[in-house]
Amino acid sequence: MSLHANMFSMGMFCIDEVHYEATNQSFTNVIGGAGTFAAIGAGVHLSPEKRHLAQFILDKGNDFTTEMAAEINSWKTGVVWREDNSRGTTKAWNKFVNNEERLFKYLSPKKQINPSDIPENRRSSPSFHLVCGPDRCLDFVNALNCKCYVYEPVPTCCFPEEFPALKETIAAGVTVLSPNALEAARFVDLPEPETKKEVEQLCADHYQFAPVLVIRCGHMGSYLRTPEVSKWYEPYYTRSEKTSSTDSNSVVDATGAGNAFCGALALALGQGKNWDDAMAMANVGASFVIQQIGTPHYNPENDTWNNEKAETRVQQYLERLSS
Repeated sequence: MSLHANMFSMGMFCIDEVHYEATNQSFTNVIGGAGTFAAIGAGVHLSPEKRHLAQFILDKGNDFTTEMAAEINSWKTGVVWREDNSRGTTKAWNKFVNNEERLFKYLSPKKQINPSDIPENRRSSPSFHLVCGPDRCLDFVNALNCKCYVYEPVPTCCFPEEFPALKETIAAGVTVLSPNALEAARFVDLPEPETKKEVEQLCADHYQFAPVLVIRCGHMGSYLRTPEVSKWYEPYYTRSEKTSSTDSNSVVDATGAGNAFCGALALALGQGKNWDDAMAMANVGASFVIQQIGTPHYNPENDTWNNEKAETRVQQYLERLSS
């Protein structure tokens, strides 16, 4: 693997359990974790020869299987492998209630990634995906030498008590702040916005301190606000009449979609893409993750993900954007 990276995620790897209350279905030993999905979101946009430049740290324990390793290696993303046979691999539990609300908890002690864990030769990567609380995010920004940080707050830190720390972290040099709509609202003790107008008002009233803000709003799309731009971007799969009726059937599980979105966004901005191209890449990165439970299927013979090339989806997205 290359000693350098185009996008490095400090998100963790974990093995998931996924439960659906509505259908009484359960799935175990599902490959997951924020770092995993971020690397996939970025990696789909890189050729097999360059995909190792989308990197994350994988802490494997004594229960990590050869089958998991084979699948992860097949993607050709960059993995910094770390092995600790004295512990199990981090495991998490996910439950979806009424097909909307997601409940989450760790089933085993998590092994957080700290600034000191980032290899020295990756600390000047063009972009970093940071997913943590504000205080830890500040530690990363202070320790690394990077021109682009995409910060995705973890839900457990999205409360008013953490809002001052969030402001301090953004002021320290975070490039893009990207919570989802519920997380952005919880930081300021408000209910989740239900319309685009409510999202825009939330940003105008409480988030002027963030130079670049990308609010991820599920089926409503994502809202970009910079000093020069205020614009909505629809998701790749939409509920609008512009797309086929099969779109709704393509959304199976949103777990990891936000991570993939942010990983792809970080890669694009690190490459110097304009906002339309970057948001297209972000939405396409997420589109592959939501088509199934767990990670998308990669075919190395024709370099497709879920039987389609990312560049095809990006082109389709940009055509819709310009129509």
